[in-house]
Amino acid sequence: MLYLNGLAIAVIELKRSSVELADGVRQLITNQEEMFNKGFFSTVQLVLAGSDSQGLRYGTTGTPEQFFVEWRVGPKDVRASGPALTAGALLDRPLAQLCNKARLLDLIRNFIIFDAGQKKVPRPHQFFGVKAAQECIAKREGGVICTPKAAARASSWCWSPNGCWSTTRRPRPRHHDRDELDKQIGG
Repeated sequence: MLYLNGLAIAVIELKRSSVELADGVRQLITNQEEMFNKGFFSTVQLVLAGSDSQGLRYGTTGTPEQFFVEWRVGPKDVRASGPALTAGALLDRPLAQLCNKARLLDLIRNFIIFDAGQKKVPRPHQFFGVKAAQECIAKREGGVICTPKAAARASSWCWSPNGCWSTTRRPRPRHHDRDELDKQIGG
């Protein structure tokens, strides 16, 4: 568990390398049920399941099993990750990157959203796409974030302004539908 000022903000379920990671995800989901510990999860923002042999998957409270995703390193993390994988790197490296103090607080503050009452957390490519957009806005540069699926695009629309407002005084994020862009390009 990770605590912030005495409040549980993340629950980590670790499994032996001989146990399927999906078992850890299912256990996290079961623990959130009313008959177990539902009240405890009221402050939890991230739930993580991991093992040395299968890596780390994460979601948030209420995330169905099929939507738990693997944390993948960002471009800057790849450069800083050092030599080839060592024992435990499938779990230790992503856990250290995801739970980095600054990144974890950024995820909680700017990236956890509610969509029709369902709490959602971004996939790694959405997180790093918004972070890249923040850097471009800070430099007063332009750019395009292309998200082919409507659901992912809608979530990115929510995350971008949250993240951009926190980095600049006068952000001007603009989002375009892929169909709209194709029409503009095609004429």
